[in-house]
Amino acid sequence: MTTPRDLTALLALVALASLGLAGCGEDDAPTGPAPDPRPTLRVIHAAPEVSLVDIYLDKGDRPVVTALDHGAVSDVLSLAPGTYSLEIRGHGADPASPPVHTQDGLVLAPGAATTAVAAGLLQSADPLARFRVLVFEEDFADPGPGQAAVRLVHAAPDAPAVALDVGDDGSAEVPQLARFAATGPGGVPLPAGEPLPIGVLAGQPPARVAVFTMPPLPPGDGLFVIATGLFAGEPQGDGFSLLVVEPDGVLGRVWPEDRRVRG
Repeated sequence: MTTPRDLTALLALVALASLGLAGCGEDDAPTGPAPDPRPTLRVIHAAPEVSLVDIYLDKGDRPVVTALDHGAVSDVLSLAPGTYSLEIRGHGADPASPPVHTQDGLVLAPGAATTAVAAGLLQSADPLARFRVLVFEEDFADPGPGQAAVRLVHAAPDAPAVALDVGDDGSAEVPQLARFAATGPGGVPLPAGEPLPIGVLAGQPPARVAVFTMPPLPPGDGLFVIATGLFAGEPQGDGFSLLVVEPDGVLGRVWPEDRRVRG
């Protein structure tokens, strides 16, 4: 026989069970690990006539990147959010020695992926060709099926503004890219999965001065394609070439199949 005390206890248990079930709704479902708020930084060495370099941050006495060669990409560095000073020295130089270049005000926002490109010439009478660091916060857009999102960077210090003819079919998909400029942060959608010819046009009227055949690009990935080297340099040496940089490192360096120096 159930007594009033037993009934009261039973009702209390039912109420507790109801509260427990209410606390297990969709809002309390596991959400997985929170996104890593630490920003990342990598450095691409695209400066011709500059040998191996070491990279320092905030006047530290130890480099965060060592022996970075022309045409190479550093490992991805995970750092605390903040504003940094980036210093470049010759490989093995005394950390107390003056850097060859200092980039102040490098802002690394929480969760941002930043690519810094060393470009230009250390010894140049032309201020437009002098050594500098180009900073890009990566914000690639979805390029669509069968496409690769590519950010094109003009880092060839002695080359004029150029136009780019994707497919080398006579039409310039990028009508003008000035020296040390880049296409927009979302990237240019280019066909992926097969070799891709790209013509480089310069002058007025525009004429083809070089043509490259890009390796098959991975679909969807946000890539950088960086024009580097000296347009008047020696082929396969310090001459004009393209660096193709995937999110996890260099895909390759592409030399022109045909090049005509103008002027």
